[in-house]
Amino acid sequence: MKFDFVFAQSVFSHTSAELLRYALTNVGDALGENGVVVATFKEVEIATVEPGSRWACPECVSLDWATVADALTSSGLAGAGLDWAHPRQRCFIAARHRARVDELAQVSSPWLNAAVRDRMFTRRAE
Repeated sequence: MKFDFVFAQSVFSHTSAELLRYALTNVGDALGENGVVVATFKEVEIATVEPGSRWACPECVSLDWATVADALTSSGLAGAGLDWAHPRQRCFIAARHRARVDELAQVSSPWLNAAVRDRMFTRRAE
């Protein structure tokens, strides 16, 4: 089975760089030809490298964009950061082909921002 869309909200914010590479390789293998991954991670300017693979929850693991970009490349995926209004994490989009990433990155950020504001951060009157 191949997937058209994979959404990983607050998953990679709990994985080491090694586990991120492993996960992205497997997600990439499961993507359809035009499939897309949208995911978040906790970003820092310079990541502290921790040896081995580990899952940290409820703690978070902070990664820099260079580490995430390297994991995408080694997994055979193209990726780009998205301008997403998340208060604590950075969002990225990935796909098998750079053209697909570029096409969707232009339209995804406004859509994601609207969805986030509407669903996650807006309190509704009861």
